[in-house]
Amino acid sequence: MRIFRAAVDAVNPREAILRHMRRCNLRRFENVYVVGAGKAGATMAAALVRLPGLHITDGLVNVKYGHTARVRRVELCECGHPMPDTNGIRGARRIAEIARGAESKDLVIFLISGGA
Repeated sequence: MRIFRAAVDAVNPREAILRHMRRCNLRRFENVYVVGAGKAGATMAAALVRLPGLHITDGLVNVKYGHTARVRRVELCECGHPMPDTNGIRGARRIAEIARGAESKDLVIFLISGGA
C-alpha cells in the first residue's frame, strides 16, 4: 500500500506543480503567464497561484465542463472534451493571444494534462 500511495502522490497534479516550480527562480521574470488545457488544468493552476513569490500577470486554462476549482488570477474556460466546442475554440484563441504577448524576459507556464 505504501508503494501504491507513493506512486499516486508522485503523479498528483498539485504535488507535481509544487515540486517542480520550487526549483524555479521566479524573480528573474518580468511577467508570468499561465496557459493550458486539460481536466487537471484547474488543479494545477490552483497549485500555482499558491506559490510564494509567483505573481501571475495573466492566464487562461481550458478545462472540461465540471472540472473547475477556485483559482485566482487565472481564468478557467469550461469547454467540450473530447470534442472541442465554441468555448474551447474561444479559449484556445485567448491562450494563443496570451502566449504571443510574452517577451524574452517573461515566463509562460503551459499546463497540459490528459487528453489535451
